[in-house]
Amino acid sequence: MHPSLLALLLANAVPLAGTLAFGWSVYETFALYWSESVVIGAYTILRLLLLQVPGKQPQVAGRLVFAAFFCAHFGLFLLAHAVFVQALVGPEGLHSGIELRAPIRLLETALQHESGLGLWALVVSHGVSFVVNFLARERSQIDFGRQLFAPYQRIFAMHLVLIAGGFLVFFAGSNALLLGLLVIAKTAADASAHRREHRLAAVTPSPGLPRAGT
Repeated sequence: MHPSLLALLLANAVPLAGTLAFGWSVYETFALYWSESVVIGAYTILRLLLLQVPGKQPQVAGRLVFAAFFCAHFGLFLLAHAVFVQALVGPEGLHSGIELRAPIRLLETALQHESGLGLWALVVSHGVSFVVNFLARERSQIDFGRQLFAPYQRIFAMHLVLIAGGFLVFFAGSNALLLGLLVIAKTAADASAHRREHRLAAVTPSPGLPRAGT
């Protein structure tokens, strides 16, 4: 098993154990997974700043423009998603309305619950992928445009599962087994998207770049 995929599975075992053995709530679990999107965004910024595409090396100012553009549109996505999560499974439920502090509340919940163990496990997991996939191989194989929008494909895949499961938990009532099954489904979707993302990066290089070995 590839080290980054193994790290992903081990990191997602933390919320699975939390829901089945330690009574994590739906809100705490969703706060963790929303915060994972923040982690993915942070690593994407690093990728944009460190890409090395032959013949297409923008200066520092150009890299900062790419990073700033990503921060703007990804930040709006995270805000909308946070408001939705807060309204769906937050303590106040639909009564919370459009709460602009939702991102802060979700991140605080992920960091404070169980000393942030679940979130730090995900930080390490994405860090492993950053080193063994991006720095070791993909850094010179993909262009800025592809990297700019790559996080959305993975996040959409896993959060579609979470949103569908969230509605099920919302209407059926929260219980550990149902929430555990939701975590397993999210992990499967995440692992599938992870493998597809890095497989495509390996076998579909940017125009004008040599094809990498698999």
